[in-house]
Amino acid sequence: MDLKEGELKRWTSEQEEFEIQIRFTRIIKSPGKPIKFVSYTYNENEKEYYYPASTIKMPVAIAALQKLNEVNATNKQHITVETPMRFISHGPPHTDFLFDSLAGTVPCVKKFVEEIFSISDNNASNRLFEWLGPRYIDSVMYATGAFTRSRILHRVGVNGFKDSDHAYLGKVSFLDSNNQSLLEVPERREQLSKYVHQKNEKKGIGYINDFDSLVHAPFDFSKKNFISIRDLEGVLKRVIFPEAFEPQQQFRLTKADYRLLKQAMEQAPRYYDYLKNDTSYYDSYVKFFWRRKKESLPQHLHILNKVGWAYGYLTDCSYVWDEKLGVEYFLTATIKVNADGIFNDGVYEYESIGLPFFKTLGKCVYESEVKRVSKPK
Repeated sequence: MDLKEGELKRWTSEQEEFEIQIRFTRIIKSPGKPIKFVSYTYNENEKEYYYPASTIKMPVAIAALQKLNEVNATNKQHITVETPMRFISHGPPHTDFLFDSLAGTVPCVKKFVEEIFSISDNNASNRLFEWLGPRYIDSVMYATGAFTRSRILHRVGVNGFKDSDHAYLGKVSFLDSNNQSLLEVPERREQLSKYVHQKNEKKGIGYINDFDSLVHAPFDFSKKNFISIRDLEGVLKRVIFPEAFEPQQQFRLTKADYRLLKQAMEQAPRYYDYLKNDTSYYDSYVKFFWRRKKESLPQHLHILNKVGWAYGYLTDCSYVWDEKLGVEYFLTATIKVNADGIFNDGVYEYESIGLPFFKTLGKCVYESEVKRVSKPK
């Protein structure tokens, strides 16, 4: 498939403006042989900065499940994904969190994981961040080799936070049925790990600051999160096909953990009682490669993924499996849509340029793979 011609030419002809990166990985399975991955890329550059937005929530969710397993291995009390949690702030801009109003229950890891993938909820990810801390999250990803140049430094979608505020983590408790503490993690200030800077971490011609004033200077992303699209795929691969990796390259998760993650990554928002009546969260709300407001996914088509959108960047990392037609692959892409070059002004071309790019790319790749596998052998 020639990305510089045909349906995608509209975007690829302006490659520098849109900062497009694409990674496609075909999954090859043969009886009695290990799974094989064959990757193809377009303009991929692990050293080039883009803002990953909510895609960082995927490693956060995984790290939370691994942390529970580690806690239970050393703690006399058994803590599950449904054990109630309590978050106590050390002071502004942090806040307490005692009741999950979205889910209508007390906070717990399971609900946070579901909220992260079903509607990309910011609070769910940020609360897990407060429990784990960025150093732990990164350590889990680097230990498996899923991360190579990536970094998680801060919460997402929060107002009033300076860069230094993200180093402060409030007290987190796990509670028994009598609301007594099973485990407490005290408030702390965490020294962030050293990390490798990327190319072009200063973007645009201006930005809106915390005082709603326009600053005529490039926006500095050097203290922002970053995950290369290769690392994103590496994280998702280890969830979908842990058996394709050596034991030291796998996450320390149980079969139940994998089931929870896979279910959360695939299920539409309407599967959850607390979301089923909210029509703004249609089935493909967080499925950029198949985003159709009035259509449900065919039952034979499975898409397990994580998307992100902020500061004019849109990203989707997906595992696609059509069990009826035998198509199976990973597809990851990112695009920047910020025509005025001003960051943090809320003026981005998501609907007119960004999302149509994902829909077109998803369609082209899917149809190409269906055509390929349907050819007579």
